Amino acid sequence: AGGEIIDDSTAVGGVLPASVVFTPSGFSSSPTIIPQSLIAGDTSDATITFRNANPIPVDGKIVFSVPDTFTNVRDDIVLVSKSFDGGVHVGKTGTAPTFVDTLKTAGGPWVITLTRHGDGSVVFANTDIVLTLSGFINQQFEGSSGVFPLFKT
Repeated sequence: AGGEIIDDSTAVGGVLPASVVFTPSGFSSSPTIIPQSLIAGDTSDATITFRNANPIPVDGKIVFSVPDTFTNVRDDIVLVSKSFDGGVHVGKTGTAPTFVDTLKTAGGPWVITLTRHGDGSVVFANTDIVLTLSGFINQQFEGSSGVFPLFKT
């Protein structure tokens, strides 16, 4: 009662509370990635929209993947516009495409990472975010692009 510790699991090697696993929440609205041109083979900007369920810190990341059905994502991909302040670095990883007589035979998928520079404001939860990126080369044939299998902040 005088402020002394009565029970102490750490001092006697007792059982400590078990760890817990935190999982990310979903988005407040489903992300969409829509090429501005839907013509096969065109190089196009893509518009990405979503509403975040959690804040995005000033040094946070937005990561998504582009399926290998696209012909390519150019190395010089650029963030054309964004709906939040501060600088952003755009990075790309993935397998470069290979071609036989101009027909893509392999390559992709690509992971695009947008990393905030830390010089803007926190993007508050439930913010409608709109991004436009250049440098997507649409697939060479008509049909569905396939699912964009990864999207996270």
